[in-house]
Amino acid sequence: MFQEREMYHQIRHQHPCRSGESRCSKPRCLPPFLRVSFGRGIQVGYVGEKAFMTCDHRHEVGIKFLGFKTDIGISGVWEFCTFGYEQFETPDTYKYRYDAVPKLTADKPSITFRLKADDKAYLALSPKKKDVQDMIEIVLSNNLSEMRIGRGNKHVAKESTPDLLSPDEFRQFYLTFEQGRSIQVGRLGQKPFLKYKPSKPIHFDFLGFASDVACKGVWEFPVLGTSEHQSTSGVYKYNFLFPPLPQTTEMITFHVKAASNALIALSPEDKPSDDMYEIMLGLDKNQKSGITYEGKFNSHITTEKILTADSFKHFYIYLQDDMIQVGVVGEKPFMKCERKTDVKFVGFCSDHKSPAIWDFCMFGRELFETSKYHFDLPRVPRDRKIVTFRVKAKSDAYLAMRSDKEDDMYEIELCGTGSGMSRSALKYGQQQAINASTPHLSDEEFRHFYIYIDPKKPIQVGEVGQKPFLKHKSTKPFIVKEIGFGTGHDVSGVWEFCTFEFLDGDILPDPTRQLLLYSILNKYYDMAEYFWEEGQEHIAAALTASKMYKVMAKGQHTELKELLYGIAQKYEDLAYGILTECEDQTEGQDTLDLLIRISPNWGYRNHLSLAEDTESRRFMSHPAVQVLLGKIWREGLPTEGQDKTQPLHRDPISNKTIGYKRIGDQSSDEDEVEKTTPLRTGYVQEDYEEEQPKGCWQKTKQFLDAPRTKFWINLVMYIVFLIFFSYVMVSDQLSKKRPSEAESFLIFWVVTFITEEVRQLVQPDMGRRVNKGRKRLRNITIKAKSQIREYMSNYWNWIDIVMLLLFVLGEIIRLSPNGRSPGRIVLAFSLFMFYLRFLHFLTISKNIGPKVFMIFKMLGDLRFMIIILVIILVGYGVAVQAILYPHVTDVSSVVKGILFRPTFQIYGELFLDDVTASQTEGTCSGNALDPCPEHVGWGVFFLVVYMIISNVLLLNLLIAMFSNTYQRVQGETDLHAKFQRYSLTKEFFNRPLLPPPLIIFAHLYRLIRYILHKARILRWTIHRMERYFSDGDERSLIKMEERCAYNYIQRKRSDGSSR
Repeated sequence: MFQEREMYHQIRHQHPCRSGESRCSKPRCLPPFLRVSFGRGIQVGYVGEKAFMTCDHRHEVGIKFLGFKTDIGISGVWEFCTFGYEQFETPDTYKYRYDAVPKLTADKPSITFRLKADDKAYLALSPKKKDVQDMIEIVLSNNLSEMRIGRGNKHVAKESTPDLLSPDEFRQFYLTFEQGRSIQVGRLGQKPFLKYKPSKPIHFDFLGFASDVACKGVWEFPVLGTSEHQSTSGVYKYNFLFPPLPQTTEMITFHVKAASNALIALSPEDKPSDDMYEIMLGLDKNQKSGITYEGKFNSHITTEKILTADSFKHFYIYLQDDMIQVGVVGEKPFMKCERKTDVKFVGFCSDHKSPAIWDFCMFGRELFETSKYHFDLPRVPRDRKIVTFRVKAKSDAYLAMRSDKEDDMYEIELCGTGSGMSRSALKYGQQQAINASTPHLSDEEFRHFYIYIDPKKPIQVGEVGQKPFLKHKSTKPFIVKEIGFGTGHDVSGVWEFCTFEFLDGDILPDPTRQLLLYSILNKYYDMAEYFWEEGQEHIAAALTASKMYKVMAKGQHTELKELLYGIAQKYEDLAYGILTECEDQTEGQDTLDLLIRISPNWGYRNHLSLAEDTESRRFMSHPAVQVLLGKIWREGLPTEGQDKTQPLHRDPISNKTIGYKRIGDQSSDEDEVEKTTPLRTGYVQEDYEEEQPKGCWQKTKQFLDAPRTKFWINLVMYIVFLIFFSYVMVSDQLSKKRPSEAESFLIFWVVTFITEEVRQLVQPDMGRRVNKGRKRLRNITIKAKSQIREYMSNYWNWIDIVMLLLFVLGEIIRLSPNGRSPGRIVLAFSLFMFYLRFLHFLTISKNIGPKVFMIFKMLGDLRFMIIILVIILVGYGVAVQAILYPHVTDVSSVVKGILFRPTFQIYGELFLDDVTASQTEGTCSGNALDPCPEHVGWGVFFLVVYMIISNVLLLNLLIAMFSNTYQRVQGETDLHAKFQRYSLTKEFFNRPLLPPPLIIFAHLYRLIRYILHKARILRWTIHRMERYFSDGDERSLIKMEERCAYNYIQRKRSDGSSR
């Protein structure tokens, strides 16, 4: 920031036409121009003069948007002239147009325009909106340019101007005028080539333009609506969102998370004022801080890295004794200045380049006269590291911090001036920390305290602005959920606690995310692409945008549907391209970490999960994704701490690291590999136990935990199950009144399948974050609906539900009286569905997997064809039954004639004997049991028409639809196989180690561990194909992705411009 301030003052000193002067010290004060040229860089200068600032940019970047600002405390008024909003064509008639350019005013002494013409063009400055005798006529020509008084009169200025105009490209010009005192015309960025200074002032209000005979022209002017006034009161916009501060306010505390430039305003009004104080933290790239009053620094010190973008920093502001003191909670103030005005309002803001999240403490006062703990405060957020409060009491005051268990809590005793004890204490069970210092409480004034509650650090208690006077480190992590407080018997006290609500002003952690979603939902396609480029986490954003456009395309008309699907495919290609860029420019393990990194901004999903929701088969087929899936399939999830420079594999027997050394790598093969930690979910933030070297059991478990091992074990056991189920069905096991031992074991086996389906349905909730707070029940309900929707989106789960329901229904019917035969039939259907479910194991094959996918796709085609066929079948059946057997009233015979006969006629059983039967020939008896058909000829005619429609037309149409589906899927066989590979890998990665029926023991084990975890007796984590990274690694991965996205976008633009 200080560098920017110095640059601004240098420019202002060298060029006296600046903000704050009533008139210019130069003869003319003309608006500056901005010219962007990739060949010559960026140039800034006054219209009609050479550029006074230039900048050579080495990377060709596409400049699409222009921003403007002024320095802190300096206001400015801007006018911009932009081109391209409206064009005017002048015919070859040498007739002036005065209707396009707004009326000229004295406060705008210049105008810029662009022109594309063959050889000659004209400008006119006239006092009226028409040609007059004393107007100024300007001739722009490729040979000789002139300036005349009056139309066609003798010139008063001329200049040879070869190659001034072009019919193929726009040329930029400026025209300056000071109401007749001086008129100049020139190319933008160059000196004027025509000048004229009249002997007496000439007044004109209108500008006209025309083209010469046989020379048409295209003009662009800054028309009304493209030249606007914009005022800026500084680059920072303060948010005054709080009510006025009470007169008794002595301290303000706040949390802030920002990379740099976090500003606090202390103002007597609820808006920026001249006599307000500005507390500036992390200026000059987080190197300096200061306090300003009336735009001048009263305090200015060096504070290196006082802010962090990864975690909250807790600050306080003292407003006592006509002083303003600023410091970090737990430390002495590092900035002070004299307070000259009253402070009533607090504002906050940050630099647009470094967004900030603020958390201000809003105090509420309440009186308690009891020694009982009051747990009336909101639950402490999980990411809260510090709690601040203030208390006024004569005697002892007590606080309690407890976790989910009521008896698991810390107790804090604070002694006062009237206390019988001369110490403060921090107790946890039988452990305690004692401080025998002076009393910490007073009944005359508030005392401000803080408590560090970071689970990774000791519990610390201290007065704000001082070091902690109580410390205690627990043997296990203690996560504070609730805080209670109270005073001793017959002692009153006044407490003020900071609420635990985050206050997000206009500054969001990533505002481009919200703007991207807004643009997508409102179908602002170009704006959405811009905010996608400006944001972070480009791959996740692109996949989410693709999903949203696909959902929006459903139910739309054909043109809009194709447009939305095309945009969705474009974002899929962008995600694929950025991932390719990451793979090319970074180490392999970094790219794999990027794929499994959980993104809190996009629903706590990783890239693989988002790609699955989007059904982005191309993204799933990326080599980096397939390498990751291959490693997970063979070994399980890659763990943290692996060498980032090369892929590592471990032999499950010797546990030796196998890798590939790069050329020039001098490291030894025996270099120690960092300790690794398995994947953790959101249950526990930190692990306090280091991983020990793996023994024989750990190696064996790692081998059995690999998805590939689980797959083959489950495949073998499923084949055994099918054989056993088939044996029960074909033997006499089901003919007994009560279930036999074999049937009972079969029922138990199927029950384990049911428990596995239940686990697949409910386990996502155990690994996903659920919001806490007052709306917890509503959030859980929404999460449950989302899980059910996700579970039902897999068609294999539909098959599982049908086959298990059929089995349960079949067993219920079979065990009921007289239900053995119907029960066996239902169980037979269930067995068929179990055999059909075996196809799921075959999807791992590159050859069979896509064929299975084709079958499900063709079933979708068959669904619509069956609807058409049923309509024709019923229509034909009713018509033929009415013609051939009009007197038959038996319901079964009528239904058979309408449905049974037409159905089998499709397959070639024509029933000609029934259709052409005759009593004279003895083929029918003519009675009620064997009626003879009537109108045989018409029956045969309807049969012929029906066979043509069903067997010729519909059958060939169905074959054509199947062929189209086959060709479409066959062309993307590799994509479908790789996409299905992810589904299989994810399913068997999350499966328990044991297969059915032994899986029941794994389910019981997980259930017991989950109950113990909820009871805070035992910590438990669930392994998933995703990972939370530390703040440093998280930031590194985001920066890497952002850098690769920038390079990819720039290369794509350069490739497009070269074409």
